[in-house]
Amino acid sequence: MKKIVFNFVVAFTLLSGAACAGTKSAPTVPTSAPVEVSTTAPQEPANSKGNVLEIMSWWTGGGEAEALDALITGFEAENPGVTIENAAIAGGGGTNAQAVLATRMEGGDPPSLFQANGGFDSTQWAMAGKIQPVDDIIQKYNLADVFPKDILAMNTYNGHVYGLPVNIGRNNLMWYNKQLLEKNNLAVPTTWDEFFTVAESLKDAGITPLALGDKNPTWATLVFENILLDKLGVDDYELFWRRKVSASDPRVREAAELFSRVLDYVNENHNAMDWQEAAQMLVDGKAAMLMMGDWAAGFFVSVGMKPNVDFGWIGSPGTSNVFRAEYDAFLIPVDAKNTDLAKAFIAYTTTPDAQIAFNQHKGSIPARIGIDPSKFNEYTQSAMKDFATLRVTGALMGKSVAPAGYLKKFNEAITMFVTQRDVDQLIKNLQNIENLLVE
Repeated sequence: MKKIVFNFVVAFTLLSGAACAGTKSAPTVPTSAPVEVSTTAPQEPANSKGNVLEIMSWWTGGGEAEALDALITGFEAENPGVTIENAAIAGGGGTNAQAVLATRMEGGDPPSLFQANGGFDSTQWAMAGKIQPVDDIIQKYNLADVFPKDILAMNTYNGHVYGLPVNIGRNNLMWYNKQLLEKNNLAVPTTWDEFFTVAESLKDAGITPLALGDKNPTWATLVFENILLDKLGVDDYELFWRRKVSASDPRVREAAELFSRVLDYVNENHNAMDWQEAAQMLVDGKAAMLMMGDWAAGFFVSVGMKPNVDFGWIGSPGTSNVFRAEYDAFLIPVDAKNTDLAKAFIAYTTTPDAQIAFNQHKGSIPARIGIDPSKFNEYTQSAMKDFATLRVTGALMGKSVAPAGYLKKFNEAITMFVTQRDVDQLIKNLQNIENLLVE
């Protein structure tokens, strides 16, 4: 069994303090029997404020919405009399939900729980003193050894853990309509040269080579980030987020120039679409490929497509040896209603049944160690194997390697580039925001 090499960013070590200081060697992820801990869905009484639990997220699309519903249904079944209010907010890849959340947190009217990505997206709330640690849940249900230690370290601040993962996703993937490529006698491209050759053939056939929906600029950032990972290599890619590799590096320019070429093969209405609409282009046979995280697998399955029959997947060209990871967790505001019930829900999400039910729909893999791969479809089984064997790193668009302010400015720079295709201006814009990174 290979070991996972977690090199997310030194910032996580700085944030996590003593809790992360002892993590020097890479953890081994076992594939044998699960760790012996309680697998019974935890039961916690609702407190005196009632039995309604409001959960805010941005999971409203196919696959994602079904995954959340699986958690809600399972928890309500285990806790008769409890009602969960699904306060999911659509649009913007989470930016709409985060804007509403920020307003409610500032106004003293937070939800009982809210979804956040692991890393800076979560620890920013801890640093501001706005969320509660979940150390007591970890201790009560013996969860310290249930998750990879470096995954927990991503949500650790000053020695306390502030969120437990419900999944682990991979976002450096290229999806393709398998039957469409076969019908046109085209091989799946594994390099950028092959991509452009295939893209030309598809374009000649009247098919959009690469679907893109960047109404939310994060999805254009995802494509550029894939290219940047390829050009820099994983070691320097990680150093880029630590200000050890500058945007003035010639390879960043190469990435920008390649990104511009790729944009020649996307749909013209890309800036009027979100990722689900771009994914639907593959379903409808209007586009052949899509660069997106593995929530796309959940979407494809939710509309009736079968893995490795109707759709296939491959690492984005030049990155097939890297698992660029992100995860989701539920956080509890300090002044949330029904804190006991919120903690019970988080504890429930760590159980094998909950992790299986959630990830069967989401397209991601369970974060919990030792889950039986046979419970999942062909894509998820391959992802579980990849997570255990490939080099694992963090993701900018997954909000794990840099502060939210940097990602916002990065997205703005990418949006300008997609419109203007000015490489010099993009390099200048990226240089101007390097001071927002944590060294």
